[in-house]
Formats: sequence, C-alpha cells, structure tokens
Amino acid sequence: MYLLGLRKSGWYKISFRLGILLILVACTQKEHQQEVQEFIPMGKNSYDNYCKGCHGDDGTLGLMNATNLQTITLDSLSISRVILHGKGNMQGFSGKIHEEEIGNIIQYLSELNLKKN
Repeated sequence: MYLLGLRKSGWYKISFRLGILLILVACTQKEHQQEVQEFIPMGKNSYDNYCKGCHGDDGTLGLMNATNLQTITLDSLSISRVILHGKGNMQGFSGKIHEEEIGNIIQYLSELNLKKN
C-alpha cells in the first residue's frame, strides 16, 4: 500500500525517526533550561555586587540616570562592553570583574527581561 508515495513500512520508519528526533530536541531544550536556571543565582549574586546599587533589584531604579535594564535591547557583546568600559555615568569594571561573572550577569538580565513579559 502506498501512502503519499511511500510504502506503508517506509512511512512508519520516517514517522519513527521523526518522533525520535522530536524527543531528542525536547530533551536538549530541557537540559538547556536547567543549565540556564543554574546560572541565575550566580548572575543575581554578581548583579547584586556590581549593578544593584544604581539599577536596583529589578533593573528599574535609575539612580544617577542608570538605564532601565528591563527595556534594554543590546546584544550580549554590547552589554559586555558596557560592563567592562562603562557608558554615560556608569563606571567600567574592567580589571574588577571576571568574564564568567559578566556572562552570569547577562544571563540574569535576560531573566529580568523575561519576567517583565
């Protein structure tokens, strides 16, 4: 029997392989979400140490014209540059902060942006 130009057994093989692929994608996404969740506490800790004073708990304080971090549209590289070199009234943290901490802060900021939606 032909179904969409494939033999019945061929259709089942394709369906089976597609099902396995979908399961693998779902598992990979779940693992990625777990990894992201592990970084959030570290990101919050780094955020609290370097950013909270001007940007506040949720990124909206705006002390000394600090940017509202819940509305930023910069990519990760641009955020990293601002953290390292500063911008406007913000001092840079080059030599005071580790790359890993910057990555954690960026991940935490993305979580802040998700919470606002």
